[in-house]
Amino acid sequence: MKNINITRKITQGMYVLTTKNGGCIVDAVSQISFGKNPLISVAVMKNNYTNQLLKTNDRFAISILSKEVNPEIIKTFGFNSSRNINKFERVETTKIEEIEIINNSLGYMICEIVDSIDNDTHTLFIGKIIEADVFEDKEAMSYQYYQEHREKILKAQ
Repeated sequence: MKNINITRKITQGMYVLTTKNGGCIVDAVSQISFGKNPLISVAVMKNNYTNQLLKTNDRFAISILSKEVNPEIIKTFGFNSSRNINKFERVETTKIEEIEIINNSLGYMICEIVDSIDNDTHTLFIGKIIEADVFEDKEAMSYQYYQEHREKILKAQ
């Protein structure tokens, strides 16, 4: 394989996935159906503690991050394990449908898990959206933007 970094050109956003007792940063989120309760998929690394939590919970939430997101959110959910700290003590959240939602986000989707598929490195969780809202109409942070501005974002605050 010549250059696996081509996968960074796949358009993806930056999100905080939360479930009961934890959460993490994810970027592989896709809408896979439409209708009254659309389906979305999210890939979560198998060695991530949040993956274990999702296998014992029936719901998760996706909070969509903007380019102006508080860097503490990325630091807390991206560089710490819920196994070791309570991430919700470090970031402002609101509980909706028994799941913590990130207040400093563009909005959220709460999903009921309807299926999961394991592969070598990740589990693909498929969820039916049961609740959702938009907080702000700003530009979402893409994975490419995060990679290009990572040092600046993580040095902020």
